[in-house]
Amino acid sequence: MKLLPKVIVALFFLVLSVFFYYKIVLEKIPINNSKHFFKNKINQIFVDNTTGCLDICFSRSYEKIPADIETFTVYLQKEEDSGYAKDKQAIFYKDGEKIDADPSSFRVIGMDLAKDKYGYIIYKNRLVDYISTDIDKNFIFNPSKLEVVYYDPFDYLVIKYENKHYLIRLNPQPKSVSLIQTEDLQRYLR
Repeated sequence: MKLLPKVIVALFFLVLSVFFYYKIVLEKIPINNSKHFFKNKINQIFVDNTTGCLDICFSRSYEKIPADIETFTVYLQKEEDSGYAKDKQAIFYKDGEKIDADPSSFRVIGMDLAKDKYGYIIYKNRLVDYISTDIDKNFIFNPSKLEVVYYDPFDYLVIKYENKHYLIRLNPQPKSVSLIQTEDLQRYLR
């Protein structure tokens, strides 16, 4: 009978330990109401890498990223998560991957679109690379001469290059690049 109180006390501390482990280490708190970047109470930063129905329905999945909590900032675009964050040394995309961008000159233009001193970035790639590798190999643009005129993150963007406007279709498939005639330009600039 003397063993029973010890077992109860041990179970109590076990339950308490699990509860505090969950609250301190496992519980993830959104940073600036982000849908992608989270922190826990011991100042570790995570991204939500949940995929599939079982993950979404039963247990979200997070991946720790090597970021400095003291300088970590989530970029918001019109009060919405832009998909980008930064610390003093790097820019992070919403999947947690560091992207090739200059943190000191980086600025967000729209959801999944940004710019630094080297040019535009779409998703986690340079816009000129994205166009020439993912869309159409025939279009090679000099990043210093390219300007994004309009961006609809769910459909297309309009760029200006050497005084010509191009329509870059992002969705629906197939992705494409086409020259816009001057008389048609206003149709794409909402």
